[in-house]
Amino acid sequence: MALKRWTPLLAAVLAAAACGGDDGTGVTASFPEIAGEYDYAAQVEGAPEAEFVGTLEIFDVSRNDAEFTGNWTIYLVDTTTGDSVAGYTGPISSGTVQKNRSIEFDFGTPDYHHSGTVEGSTITGTWVLQGETTDFTGPFTAQR
Repeated sequence: MALKRWTPLLAAVLAAAACGGDDGTGVTASFPEIAGEYDYAAQVEGAPEAEFVGTLEIFDVSRNDAEFTGNWTIYLVDTTTGDSVAGYTGPISSGTVQKNRSIEFDFGTPDYHHSGTVEGSTITGTWVLQGETTDFTGPFTAQR
């Protein structure tokens, strides 16, 4: 008698499992939706008076492919005065987002690399800028 009670639930679970995975015969997981414009902010470790702020525009995104491109515009801001010290712009290159929501991209060159995670409309992670004599790094957030 107890089995009769569980039969509908087991049937539903088995039916869902039979939908398949990435083999082309059933439901496939898609890549995260990341296209759009983001407000970008990045702190500089060891330099609390400096912050990068700006925008990212991510496009050329397919829900069936990991690669994407885009553009970025950022400003180096003196946080003690709020003044913009310098501005930079360029293409997003080597952009990839995985089904597990991990994301990587460069600001124009592999010397300015970002890696992180997509959660809803937010990307968080770490950036590294390789300099001639020293590297700079810190956390970043991009909010759509």
